[in-house]
Amino acid sequence: MGFTSFPNGITSMGVPVIPGIGQGIGLGKIYWVVAAKSSSNLYYEKLRGQVSDEYIDSTIAAAYAKCTAAQGDTVYITPGVYALTSAVTWAKENTHLIGTCAPPGDSDYYMNVGVQIYTDTATVGHMFNVTGNNCQFHNLSFAHNGAIATINSAVRVSGYGCHFYGCTMKGIMNTTQAYIGSCSVLIASGASGYLFDNCTIGSNTWFTRDVAYQPQVYYGGTQESGLGAGYGPQNGVWKDCRFLDNTTTITVPMIRVGGVLATAAPAGDEAMDRDHMFLSCHFSNWYGGSGEIDAITQVFDLASLTMYNIRLIDCSSQGYSTWRTARSSQGASSGGRISSNMPLPVAADSGQCIDVTT
Repeated sequence: MGFTSFPNGITSMGVPVIPGIGQGIGLGKIYWVVAAKSSSNLYYEKLRGQVSDEYIDSTIAAAYAKCTAAQGDTVYITPGVYALTSAVTWAKENTHLIGTCAPPGDSDYYMNVGVQIYTDTATVGHMFNVTGNNCQFHNLSFAHNGAIATINSAVRVSGYGCHFYGCTMKGIMNTTQAYIGSCSVLIASGASGYLFDNCTIGSNTWFTRDVAYQPQVYYGGTQESGLGAGYGPQNGVWKDCRFLDNTTTITVPMIRVGGVLATAAPAGDEAMDRDHMFLSCHFSNWYGGSGEIDAITQVFDLASLTMYNIRLIDCSSQGYSTWRTARSSQGASSGGRISSNMPLPVAADSGQCIDVTT
């Protein structure tokens, strides 16, 4: 029996099934995206014999436009390269985007592996802007290579309870993005209850970053969140994620929380609130094999003066000398902002990778 748009998802022999996903996705209508609606695209050739053509599109925007908010509609996207010339805003509550492939890992869009969503358009700011609540995203690669010199990101999240599984997010892929507000992921106002599971954030291959205080992950504060634009995100989780970077500038962090955008000066901007968990994550800065294992000062640059807690559980970092050092007006590093359950392999910090001895 062919695929249908049965209200409870895809059916096989009359029985609703949810392919590869066991988390309630597919309960609404099902839409499909292929890289091209042509006979040369094998995915389209397979689908069009089993799915009404009105449920198949060649762009994410077209399929998303057909979704209805709050009924569990799901867009399944087949492997291919999907170039964006304008930003996608995913605003409909409880709608989902699923890549029908394995997680992309550290692959780039030019590899044509899996589902590659990218832009090289200079006018695109936040390439994939998630403002809807309780949305899920699986097995997708997001890459922003546009030559833009203002605040931008591959993925911006402001929706509540949004989850990302097996996704890759890469910003700062163009030297023009050498701007303090550029990042791979921007956690903005309203993004409480977020989850990034088995994701890869950033890149260590494109070029060496040298903009002071420019992060791969940016909690925007009053620049993008906080009291000036809502409220600081609460109670988020990063689980089994890899954070990748390539820099020799000691003031370039992996993650920045708040701060004045123009200077990264500390500010009481409510960029983060409550607990944020990092579970079994690794933070890696590629330093070219020079042996400078502690080349960069800190993983986290904490420039928000409001109350929040970062919990590091079974995490590690390499290419950094410490998790966080206090700079002017930040307050003491022992103030409970960052806590860890890891042992102390070196006196400076727990969880830092050190050279082994034979």
